[in-house]
Amino acid sequence: MSLVSLQINEGVGLIRLNNPPDNGLTADVRTGLWEAISICESEALVGAVILMGGGEVFCTGPSIDDRAQSDSVPSLSALCSRIEACPKPVITGLHGKAHDAGCELVLASHYRLSEPDATLGFPAITQGVIPCGGATQRLPRLIGAKAALDLLLSGDPLPAGAAEANGLIDGTVQGNLQTACISLARDLAKNSAPTRETRAQTTGLADPAAFQIAVAEAQKRSKDSGLIAPERLIDCVAAAQFLPFEQGLAYEAEAHAELAASPEARALRYLAQAASQPQTTQTPAKITPIGITGAGARGAPLIAAALLAGLEVRMLEQDEEYLSEGIGRVHALLHQAQVEGRLSPEGRAEVEGRLTGASSVEDLGQVHFMVETLPDDSGRKPDLLAGLAEIVGPFGIVATLAETPSLEELSTTEATDERLIGLRFAGAAHQARMLEVIVQEGSGPAAAATGLAFADLLGLQATASRTALLPLLWRAMRGAVRHVAQTDAEQARLAAALTSLGFTRFPISASPEGSPSAAEAARLTRPLLLAMANAGADALMSGAAAGAMQVDLAAVHGLNFPRTMGGPMHWAEGQGLLRCRDDLAALADRYDSTLFAPSELFTEMGRGTGNFEGWGLQAAE
Repeated sequence: MSLVSLQINEGVGLIRLNNPPDNGLTADVRTGLWEAISICESEALVGAVILMGGGEVFCTGPSIDDRAQSDSVPSLSALCSRIEACPKPVITGLHGKAHDAGCELVLASHYRLSEPDATLGFPAITQGVIPCGGATQRLPRLIGAKAALDLLLSGDPLPAGAAEANGLIDGTVQGNLQTACISLARDLAKNSAPTRETRAQTTGLADPAAFQIAVAEAQKRSKDSGLIAPERLIDCVAAAQFLPFEQGLAYEAEAHAELAASPEARALRYLAQAASQPQTTQTPAKITPIGITGAGARGAPLIAAALLAGLEVRMLEQDEEYLSEGIGRVHALLHQAQVEGRLSPEGRAEVEGRLTGASSVEDLGQVHFMVETLPDDSGRKPDLLAGLAEIVGPFGIVATLAETPSLEELSTTEATDERLIGLRFAGAAHQARMLEVIVQEGSGPAAAATGLAFADLLGLQATASRTALLPLLWRAMRGAVRHVAQTDAEQARLAAALTSLGFTRFPISASPEGSPSAAEAARLTRPLLLAMANAGADALMSGAAAGAMQVDLAAVHGLNFPRTMGGPMHWAEGQGLLRCRDDLAALADRYDSTLFAPSELFTEMGRGTGNFEGWGLQAAE
């Protein structure tokens, strides 16, 4: 099947994108779509054109201006202008997702119908880039500045119903979408209906004052974000009010090109790639219902998190009094969630109904995933974990929240050697954004897979490794602070420098003081960043970390390392690994500290690929 198909039947040209899984607008797809539009335009029998997507989505994927690849391949912007300029009505029938480049096609079309559960949006803003197909110029002309900025800046998907309400699409179809599109196309052709070029629309420009107020409010909100892309996007939308359309397109293209090449966008794209990259191909154990022992300071938040994520939880506590108290602590956390507006009274009742207390193994029933949450100093963990391994059976997984001792010390049986994992939440489980899955050298194939799958169910970013990465990175950062900022004044200045870079968490008690320049902030924070990268490199060398991406994900999601810097390993690659090695060596000499003794990996990879790719143990396999 061709990437773009065209069927002409009874005066209607039906163009379908066939580039699974997302019908992305690659160079070949853009060329094929251009040719299909040209055929429909030149074919006298065609009175109207329909554009649809095959498979599960209409079209999604990044809006990338890759004209440099070949002059013969139309850019996304040129393709959208080609569709918009077609003298015959072009109807888009969208289903699933119409995101980024797909939403650009929707805006370039003359008429727009959608299935009710479809979504439209521009999530690429979260990766530091703005549209390059004309969306910043078409969207405000169609629906006004406020609605356009809300959609473009949030990156969130807009349901079809809301898109119909604000005028982005013409209607939703309850029945067969293709049939509805064909019916509309024939009516338009029969009545010689005019095309509706979005560039010529003025509805969204009708109230100049409201337009300018929306722009000003968006500028105010984005001022403190520390991000470049939102500011440039707002400028482009503002330009739609006073620049001719073609000049607005050129302004958008220039802004897109600058942003796409920026360090910020490279870092955000890198993190998106890291987050989407599978860490394992293994099959996890069955997770729900999940068994959890204890509901104390660690257990109650974990139970609440699992319940709020929609899981069924069975809590095992042999002491009836402790069992009752534990359930009470969980209910208190759920009450707080209701107070915060995350649960309705009815929703809370349903959530609490998925929690079952058990005072014996018999009452617990069959579970294949058990998590123990007792304090580290309880002294009962090895025997308890061995017993839990028997409960889950030969295909189940046992997890512990213990920070000490190590998994190897806690594991006393063959079963726990293979099926025991550690779970390290970055904070209380019901508030965490990050979960580290710790595996042993002899862990079975389902061990890490189960921990990662559990994190996914909780909606958390996760990494799998042989040791907890967050403590390593935090200790490195804290150690560097002790060396380079020994007085309160130095710490206050360093705190200000870290804050200016986007850090929200650092091991400094002093409040930020002063407003260091970008150059001074880079100089002051460099030893800390080098120490963190060095700790990450050592973890890669020892096989403790699965890869540099996992180190960076841990730093960003667990320590609030600025996303725009990509993480300490990505930052070090951008600085040059050999330069980092030399700077570390100088710091080691200056402070007579092994903290800065450069990892051999800086030399090895600096002289080779220049990055850390390929290093680290694939702990999840």
